[in-house]
Amino acid sequence: MTFTINHFGHFYLTYLLFSIINKSSEARILNLSSAGHFQASESLVNDPKCDQSWGSLNSYTKSKLANVMFTSALADRLSSHKHIKTASLHPGIVDSEFGTGVSGITCFKCFCCCLYVDNEAGARTSLFLSRVKFEEIRSGAYYDSNTALKEMNPLGNDKKEIQRLWELS
Repeated sequence: MTFTINHFGHFYLTYLLFSIINKSSEARILNLSSAGHFQASESLVNDPKCDQSWGSLNSYTKSKLANVMFTSALADRLSSHKHIKTASLHPGIVDSEFGTGVSGITCFKCFCCCLYVDNEAGARTSLFLSRVKFEEIRSGAYYDSNTALKEMNPLGNDKKEIQRLWELS
């Protein structure tokens, strides 16, 4: 379910909206990911039917890796569409009800409570990327919670894995 919501939902919504996005003079496709994607050591495409037991945190990190892989794939596929840019981002560890009652998440939330940011700080990078001059966005890139460009998990740029994920999606 996590992967379906966090990746397939974004993929399909982008597909449905693409004709409208393509008509814009300057369009931005922003994918909310997570620094958690760095914890993923392999992508979903190694288990496309989700037959292996991942656990909630592993499913989350793989779905967030898929977000950055999707962003990379879009940037490549839209390179001839100079009026469209795409980026993925980490909002920070936002103090929300996310993961309430999910095993593993409660412990994580207790451990990370000193790292929490409020909703306003969590929206910083999304707002930055939606407002910054279009030409300043590096398409296909990953931005951290302080609006800085950051190298993504190497799997996020693995062309073979990205192609496999695209075909699966």
